[in-house]
Formats: sequence, structure tokens, C-alpha cells
Amino acid sequence: MIKILTKNKKRQYLLLIIALCLASGFLLYLLIDLSNILNFTNYRTEENYVAGYSPGYGGVNVAFHLDYRRDDTFDSTIYFHTISSQDVEAIGITRVDYDIVRDGNLIFFDEFLFSEPVANLDNFFVVQDVSLHDNISCIGMIDAKFDVEGIVQNETFGFSLSIIVPVNPVEIRNSYLLGFIWAEFGVGAGFVFCVGFTYRIVRIWRIEASFPEEERKKDREFFEYIGNNLETRRKQG
Repeated sequence: MIKILTKNKKRQYLLLIIALCLASGFLLYLLIDLSNILNFTNYRTEENYVAGYSPGYGGVNVAFHLDYRRDDTFDSTIYFHTISSQDVEAIGITRVDYDIVRDGNLIFFDEFLFSEPVANLDNFFVVQDVSLHDNISCIGMIDAKFDVEGIVQNETFGFSLSIIVPVNPVEIRNSYLLGFIWAEFGVGAGFVFCVGFTYRIVRIWRIEASFPEEERKKDREFFEYIGNNLETRRKQG
């Protein structure tokens, strides 16, 4: 028996196909960016260091990021940018000097000197051989200038930010791989289902379109009659 689809049914099937495609797209996004979505591999800490003045304040925001790369290796970035209240103008940073320390041992250091002050600065480095509960700290000094009611103020801020690694990197790798496998399976299953379902619906539409309009009209009237008859019996029962 050839199933004849009404316009309402066609609309419902079309919406279902669109929903399935969107669901597959979301799973694909999950597959590609799983670690960022679940956020179990990225660690963040930041702090504002400020100097107070009679009309307001000026200071520097320091952010320390630690992002899992692979195995026991992390990518790390430290960000500096000036901040100030409305009545204080931040001229910029003139010097940054900092050390990266893991459990008291120096693993990286850097220094920047600027003849012209800068408002923002970031620096990237790699941390290797990371283990569970490692305390990775960024410690240093920042020189910055601020304009307070026409007077240039030179300030020096000391800063210290720490991240304690809460998860064993081996567990991160295993969890990521497990999630990757499940997401890959979901995307594959969703794609196969969408293709199969779409093929079935398109095939029905093509078969229906191959019949003359008069015959299709008779078939629709027949199925509507059967449906109404079954509904009437159901209500009477």
C-alpha cells in the first residue's frame, strides 16, 4: 500500500528532518570543541591590583591561564591590561617582570621594558611534566603610569597568582578520549539516521508525485475516510 502524505504531514516531517540535522550539527560541534565545552582542561585565575587616588583609582588586571594540550603538557598564557576609574586616565604599562614557579622551583621567567607605555600585554609559554596537585604560580612586578588630574603618577604593583592542578593529566586525557568516542558515535548515528529518514520521506514524495492528481485525490479521500471511521469507532467504544 502506498502511503499518501498530506500537506500537514509533509510539514511535520520537514520540521523533524530540520530538527535532526540541527541535533547532528550540535553533536559535531561537541565533537570538535569538547574540551572547551566541558571546561575540564582549562584553568583560570585573575586579580586586580590598584592604587587609590582622591578622584578614583588606577591599576592593572592580571590573568593567568593554564590550558591542557596533551599528555602532561599545558599551554599557559599570562595577560596584563590597565584599568582605571572614569576620573583617572591609564597611560599604560612600562615594565613587567615575572617568574613562573612550580612547587617553589623556577621553570620560566621573562621581562618586558617599554619606552612607550602599552595598555595591554600577553605572553605565552609551555609547562611540561605537570602532575596532580602541582602548584603553578606566576609572581612578579608591574610598573604603570596614570594621569590623575593632569599629574602623571608612576605606580609599581606586585602580583602573585596560583593554580593548583585539580585533575591528573592522565585522567584528563582518558576522559577526553572517552567523550570524543561517544560524541563521534553520536554524530555518526545521527547522520545515518538523518540520511535514512530523509531518503524514506523523499522516496514517498516521489512515488506520490508519479501518480495522477485525480488518483492521489482519491487515495487521500480514502485514507481520510478510514481515519475518520477509526476515530468514530474509538469514541463510540
